[in-house]
Amino acid sequence: MKPLKLSKEKEIEFFVLCIWLFLIRIAIPFAKYLFVPYFIVFFTYTIIKAFPVRDRKKSPIYSSRVFSAFLLICLFFLIGVLRSSRFDFYFLKEGLAMFVLICIGIMAFSFIKNEDDFKSFTRIFMRQLLAFCIFICFFSLVKLFFLLRGVKFGFLYNLNGLYPNGTSLVIDYNFYALVNILGIVTASFLLIRERSTGRSALIQLLIFGLIFNVMFSTSRRGIIVLTLMILFLFIIFLFGWLAKKGTWMAILSGKLRFVFIFFFGFIFLLTIFLSQRPFHSRSSLYISLGFDRTISRELLYKCAMRYFTIIEPQFQDTTTDQYFRMFRKTGQIGGLNKIFEINKKSTVLFPEDSLKFKIPKQQKGGTYFSDILNDPDNLFSGGRLQRVTFGIKIYTEQYSTLQKIVGGGFDYLWDFGHEFYHRNNDRFFFDYPHNPILSAFLYSGILGGLSLVYFFCMTILNFIRGFRSLIYFICLYVIIFIFAFFSADSIFGNPEFVFVSLVPFYFNVVKYKNNQKRRFIFEKHDSPLLS
Repeated sequence: MKPLKLSKEKEIEFFVLCIWLFLIRIAIPFAKYLFVPYFIVFFTYTIIKAFPVRDRKKSPIYSSRVFSAFLLICLFFLIGVLRSSRFDFYFLKEGLAMFVLICIGIMAFSFIKNEDDFKSFTRIFMRQLLAFCIFICFFSLVKLFFLLRGVKFGFLYNLNGLYPNGTSLVIDYNFYALVNILGIVTASFLLIRERSTGRSALIQLLIFGLIFNVMFSTSRRGIIVLTLMILFLFIIFLFGWLAKKGTWMAILSGKLRFVFIFFFGFIFLLTIFLSQRPFHSRSSLYISLGFDRTISRELLYKCAMRYFTIIEPQFQDTTTDQYFRMFRKTGQIGGLNKIFEINKKSTVLFPEDSLKFKIPKQQKGGTYFSDILNDPDNLFSGGRLQRVTFGIKIYTEQYSTLQKIVGGGFDYLWDFGHEFYHRNNDRFFFDYPHNPILSAFLYSGILGGLSLVYFFCMTILNFIRGFRSLIYFICLYVIIFIFAFFSADSIFGNPEFVFVSLVPFYFNVVKYKNNQKRRFIFEKHDSPLLS
């Protein structure tokens, strides 16, 4: 029986698909169920394909040295697991993510062997991301349409009975917004190369749809990054008219005009629509369109409140505080009207003139952490600064000398859970510092913490070495860093961040192998013994 043989281009396509099925789980809830069988089949194919190969003219020593920073953080993560007094699925699933990333690295060595393969990998990577974004954009709009009509899709509920907010398809709307923003970056890069007018128009329409998804995902990090990106693209749009014809700036500027027409036109229509009295009345225009008035205005209210805290983080609305308390306990939306009925002194939801905000009172004693956790908008940090302070306190005051050097394992997860949730009668039993570096110091001590800092430094250094070839992945790295660095526990809690961090390491290995191959051919050609 003749073994299955795929072309190099097809192998890279299937390899990239395996990567995206693994990474896209942060935006598509059922992607993980597709990834597991696909990963098993494709990794088996990779092993079978690599087994009969007897080409040993590789450079494993150089590859190991390049990836030494990554291998160190893997080692100290495993040490942290072994030093834990109890095993839990929470950090074991991060260990599983580490295993998958290592397997993906093995696949990369099998399918990407030179710089031409790496270029094909980058092109296919961008193309498949755009395909997933088309699906996300379409399905998110369908989901939002039915949500505003009071209809919810059962498969979008998570295990705790929570339903995604706004346009988001997952509960973690920050990382849903991240995928949409990565799609905007990718579409912008493809616009520069696209010559077809029709496809350019479709890509611009997709960019607008992704912008819409981020705007109504209620992700504050998403709206901040999106605002910076729109400002950057707007500057390119303005100064691109002055750039030399044929340059990337001039090309991108000419193709962004429809994006900004769509965007500013939508903002104008939204402003006009929200300013109309029928929207605030019982006989709302939403009802005539078949939309649920409560859910519709609640979505807009939460967007307004969350985004307003970006500008004025010291402001907090009493009603929003009560709403999030109820939401965290029940997981149900639509509670704003009940709160208004109970709390007659609270701020009116949508007064005729404008939204009103109340300055919060000083927090007292035993309600300190409860107020932080039940109000994600508090002081804009969502309790992260308090978690960092508590993590530093554990490391400096509770750890022994040995634990400060090699870590105390993942036992701190339950210390955080008790301090921030359990003692406040909340349903979560563990928590973490929301900072990968601090987490590394806690589970693997100063050795593990410094190894993670070393990994970050080497990632940046390798990006600089291959700047011209890696400019696309540099943009992805910067954006993912903003999201992952303030959310994850260990570095493997956000495998998409680790994956993008490993790209420059692998590019460095591929470039070294190509240089060695050229040097070997050159020396063989000029050898006097062979002339």
